[in-house]
Amino acid sequence: MNKFKKIISIIFCLTLLLNIVPVYAASNKQIVVTTSLLRFRSAATTNSTIYSSLTYGDILTVLDEQTVNNSGCSSNKWYKVSYSNKVGYVCSSYTSVIDEKDKNLSAYIVEEKTLRKGPSTSSSAITDMKSGSSITILGQSGSWYYVKYNNQTGWINENRVTIVPNEDTDANFKNTVLSKFPSSYHPYLIKMHNDHPNWVFEPFETNVDFKTAVEKESAIGVSLTNSTSQGFYSTAGGAYDYKTDTFYLKEGSSWYAANSEAIAYYMDPRNYLNEISIFAFEKLSYDPNLHTVETVKSTLANFPTLSTYADDFITAAQETKVSPIHLATRSIQEIGNSTTAISGTTVFNCNGVKYNGGYYNFYNIGAYTSSNPVELGLCYAVNKGWNTPAKAIAGGASTISNGYVNAGQDTGYLQKYNVKNGTVTTSHQFMTNIAAPISESTITYNGHVKAKTLDGNFVFKIPIYKEGTLPENLSVLPSGGNPNNYLKTVLVNGNILDTFNLDKTTYTVNLPSNATSVTISGLPVSSKSTVTGGGTIDLTKTKQATLTVKAQNKTTRTYTFNFALVNPTSSKVEDIVNSIGVKNDGTYIYGINNKETTDIIEEIKSKNASATIQFKNSKGQVKSNTSFATGDTVTVTIGTSSKTYKLVVLGDTSGDGKIDILDLLKIQKNILESSKLSNEYLRAANVNSDGKVDILDLLKVQKHILGHGNIE
Repeated sequence: MNKFKKIISIIFCLTLLLNIVPVYAASNKQIVVTTSLLRFRSAATTNSTIYSSLTYGDILTVLDEQTVNNSGCSSNKWYKVSYSNKVGYVCSSYTSVIDEKDKNLSAYIVEEKTLRKGPSTSSSAITDMKSGSSITILGQSGSWYYVKYNNQTGWINENRVTIVPNEDTDANFKNTVLSKFPSSYHPYLIKMHNDHPNWVFEPFETNVDFKTAVEKESAIGVSLTNSTSQGFYSTAGGAYDYKTDTFYLKEGSSWYAANSEAIAYYMDPRNYLNEISIFAFEKLSYDPNLHTVETVKSTLANFPTLSTYADDFITAAQETKVSPIHLATRSIQEIGNSTTAISGTTVFNCNGVKYNGGYYNFYNIGAYTSSNPVELGLCYAVNKGWNTPAKAIAGGASTISNGYVNAGQDTGYLQKYNVKNGTVTTSHQFMTNIAAPISESTITYNGHVKAKTLDGNFVFKIPIYKEGTLPENLSVLPSGGNPNNYLKTVLVNGNILDTFNLDKTTYTVNLPSNATSVTISGLPVSSKSTVTGGGTIDLTKTKQATLTVKAQNKTTRTYTFNFALVNPTSSKVEDIVNSIGVKNDGTYIYGINNKETTDIIEEIKSKNASATIQFKNSKGQVKSNTSFATGDTVTVTIGTSSKTYKLVVLGDTSGDGKIDILDLLKIQKNILESSKLSNEYLRAANVNSDGKVDILDLLKVQKHILGHGNIE
């Protein structure tokens, strides 16, 4: 009997054990699912039961790993994981291990990004993140960071993410190096010093105000970008016409004037304080121990049109004492894999002479901003006698050495941003490309990585701007996308609102007194913008409507329209025109020198909202602008009553809408009777409105031109 009880007890215990879900010690390794559908299975084989399906971005903690051959998993490796209160297996082929080396470090994104569910652009979006946003790093998978942002977690690409290191270092480095730099530089310098203790960091006091430097570099034509993001482009006069949403090319087919926000990003020294971009600050003197032919070859490895000239770059470096890595990098930056300037076969014209090739320019020296900069560069080569590749490489190196390196512009950064000795000299900069220093530093860095010379005794000359002039936080890239948030046209009850001016955001729209509703809509200048608001407005409930234009870069502009119900003062055109703030004699309208067409329209419609007004120029064409010129006409129609008046701009005797020396000469000739004025042009000459044209009118126009008086 006791034996039977023991057997029963053993069976009961085994039953309990079989039903207990084992508890595993977590390995602390986390993985992320990298496919749209991953089976969570009961065992490490595709023949096992499917518990559920996982999807892109799901994060799991690994309990164990098993290698099982012929299990249906291409890698033969299975992860044991816990998910939804079950323990099971997933094939490792469709996951990625999350690297947690930077876990919990703070970081900034310096361009707009999208937070995604998984580490891929094909993964669903969670939210948009503004440039300059703060994040916390939770891990990394490949080129993607797993981050926390505003209490949300997700994935962003590592590009343009600046991690703020949290490391300590030796007291000697703190006392002898860090103490010479602004505190905002310290975390990044410590990180680089710890990773590359042979590197030397020298402070370079520019004695320049950062804001002033950015302002000067923002002058049109000084700094260009070929970014595909229109958010980088300048909208200043001469660079952009916001009325037509047209950016003006400044060089070639893709180079536009850069805006100050983009320039500030590329000028902020802190954006270079990482092991790649720091090479923009490398001192460019030749060091044969660092700048070997092997490193030059590594730098040129991906550029077959240049790779055969490694020895020539070394020879040029020996002659000019400039780093051959810099010379090779500059040639890559300027020439790349193009052969136009270095083939020796390019046909070009120089000083009126046609050349069938025979000249070379490896650095695009003299290729100034123009419609054909390469031709200018080859013409420069003719003048320098660069009729062989060796001469062009050595001669160009001499120009870089004497014109830049020996003149104190001895880093790639300073050759673009010439800030030294308290001045910003934009007239002496090697390139206009705002991103050139970072682009060149990446090429240089990759060359050293391939040549395994990254831990050499490099000396970096790091700019410091006047105290307190750098922004508190890192300068970031501007919002991407087109910036135009203007309305082009406003329609009221299906008709174009004549008084609309895209620069003005508040309007009074006059409507007939019996109107109970009005329909308003708008069209944006840019096809990339969207317009919200408007529609049919119930005037018994509100007398106001708004139209908001949202640009592609997410900036907005709101236009407000206030509706006024107008009781007509008269239905006769003459009565209405006589009651507005202009002078008229039944044929001509005067007193419009300081008015625009929109002013006249508003004044007339405030007297009778049913009136229609049309302006034409002296050629009978409907006017496309709001300014007046002598000889223009205006036709006012109210019902069946219609009348046309000629317009007189006092002083504008030529009818071009301006008052200048030409008008002065016409009045003078009229007084001397050598050329007589007539009709509206004669009336325009009678500036003081005394009924005659004489020396007094001439003097009044002269004072107006000189700015000593104003014709009203």
